Amino acid sequence: MMGQRGVILIACLWICGLVVWLSMATSAIYRYRFAQEVLPVLRIRGYYAAVGGIMEALGRVKLVETNTVETLKGASESEGDVWLPDGKEHQVSYNRCNVWVRIDSEDKKVNVNAVPPEVLRTFLESNYEEIEIAPEVIAERVADFIDPDDEARNLGAEKRDYENRNMKYLPFNRPLGAIESLLLIPGINWNLFWKGPQKDENKFDGILPGKYSLFSVLSVYSKRQTFVEEQDESENKAWKSGALYRIVSGAVCGDYRPVVLYAIVRLDKTKTPPFEIIKLKEVI
Repeated sequence: MMGQRGVILIACLWICGLVVWLSMATSAIYRYRFAQEVLPVLRIRGYYAAVGGIMEALGRVKLVETNTVETLKGASESEGDVWLPDGKEHQVSYNRCNVWVRIDSEDKKVNVNAVPPEVLRTFLESNYEEIEIAPEVIAERVADFIDPDDEARNLGAEKRDYENRNMKYLPFNRPLGAIESLLLIPGINWNLFWKGPQKDENKFDGILPGKYSLFSVLSVYSKRQTFVEEQDESENKAWKSGALYRIVSGAVCGDYRPVVLYAIVRLDKTKTPPFEIIKLKEVI
């Protein structure tokens, strides 16, 4: 009798254990399926939250025809809802999504298609204390990637070098149409393109690009060929009709990875609304 009770007890414990295991396995499966269903939702929410940041910036445009300190001061103090294209970060929240936005003038950036290699090299040497590849190598590789010939500079890289690296593409040999094409050039990694040097104290856990990153200082639209030091308040930081601006917007929704977009916008006071988005690109 005792032996039968022991067998029954062991069987009951085994069954209970099996039920617990099945419950845990089923719970894990449902958690996994729920996570797989939720993450795309957060991804979509992050994308549209980032778009919302761009539209928020455009909704806070104030066209100013003068370029004086008094005008800029009045736009920033008496009308606190105006965001100026001065490189400052702004934060907003949309339905459990935190969004950070930065606005810059494209005219203040250096044209990557026209910058001389020695100018780019000097910029890298002045701002990057630690860099994996020598600044002069990067500068000449950028120039070779863009120029129309197949003659490599002393430290550059042309068609033969890309073939020797078994790369699936060759130098464009023409002007870049998008700043993110820089990532195709050997030696330009994500840290150099987006994060910038260590001294570049970027806020918000690095969601937005560093101030001295190649993304932030270079452009395919501007006419500038040299880097200039930051000017005082009298420098043009007001929205100007006819000018091009870059709006970078990064959103974080829940535990999903950040979603970052940038838009190239042309202001035109003769139109309603007074802007035209000529490019909208997801970076992250």
